[in-house]
Amino acid sequence: MAYLALTLSLITISARATNNMLLTTLPPFARYVLRLSNIDVGLLMATVFVSTFVATTLLNPILGRWTRTAFVTSNMFIFLSMFLFYLSSSLTVWIISALTGFASGLVFPNMITAASAAKDARSVEQLLAIYTTGLSASLVAGPLFETWLLGFIGYREVFLPFSAVAFVAALTSFYVRFPQISGRHRRSSALLSKGFLASVLSNATYAVPFAAITTFLVIYASERFGVSKELAYFAFIPFFSVSFATRLLIALFPRRSLLPTFISSASITIAALLAFDFVNTYPLFLLLSAALGYPHGSIYPMSTIIIARSTPVEMRGAVNSYFSATGNLIFITVPVIVGYISHYIGLGTSFLMLCLPVIATFSVFLIKYGRDSMLLSVW
Repeated sequence: MAYLALTLSLITISARATNNMLLTTLPPFARYVLRLSNIDVGLLMATVFVSTFVATTLLNPILGRWTRTAFVTSNMFIFLSMFLFYLSSSLTVWIISALTGFASGLVFPNMITAASAAKDARSVEQLLAIYTTGLSASLVAGPLFETWLLGFIGYREVFLPFSAVAFVAALTSFYVRFPQISGRHRRSSALLSKGFLASVLSNATYAVPFAAITTFLVIYASERFGVSKELAYFAFIPFFSVSFATRLLIALFPRRSLLPTFISSASITIAALLAFDFVNTYPLFLLLSAALGYPHGSIYPMSTIIIARSTPVEMRGAVNSYFSATGNLIFITVPVIVGYISHYIGLGTSFLMLCLPVIATFSVFLIKYGRDSMLLSVW
């Protein structure tokens, strides 16, 4: 258990810090260095997630004994991509983004599966909580590091220091263990399982606004408040700090009932999105970012725990792949939609409108699964 926790924590922090750097730096890099429009920025991010979706949906569920090889190779390529992005142009950035997105699609679903390698249910849930806490820790450390770097280098040059972080993930990938999973239950049974459907609905309540926040938060802070590039990027710090604190508490104090966490998280998301267009100072904007960190910190681990509680181990790899794929679909569509409508109503109002799909998925989840036993502890 200790070895699994240490290895998983190390690769989670380094791989997710690199991935988040790419997802949050590509938009301003494309907008201000490569001079792409907001619509092109949305399309570029959609390109990343389309290729990720292809990897998680078509390839990852059928890898079987090749899972570890694909996992290691993908981490190695992501390390290489740091140098490729540094050398990229307004044309080559599309190809590099697509290939990096594909590699990511073979990394993160398998990290969730690796977190399920423990033998008993309580240890599995604690490993999942440690995994998601590592995600949030990287999302605090990475932006802090990048905020400091942006004080004296540009968006292009910032890829080079992060190659060292990506190298840690590539090296650690050789030591990650995976549970023994048979090739059964990879398609229709996984897609129709209760755990998959419930996890997708719950995760959508945070993934929809988070897709827009990841892509446009820095651009919104720059254009709405006129702050410097490093101060604009700093908006991620309170967001991910609260997320980290939330996930750390979940790891230290496992939740028996998930329903109160879900209700409070979705409610805060809706309230924060409604407030977006009415915040007129940068400090208040930072408070709003911090508030959105709570649902970011709680909903995702809750969704992975739902999968662990409600699916057999032989089905879990496929369910995790399709679960990740649905998140990719959200990241394919939401940035494009928000980028397009922001030309007409502005980014603030576009964020506000995202409360509609959140309310919809929140309501459907409560109606369909609000009293289901999988929301209660199995240990």
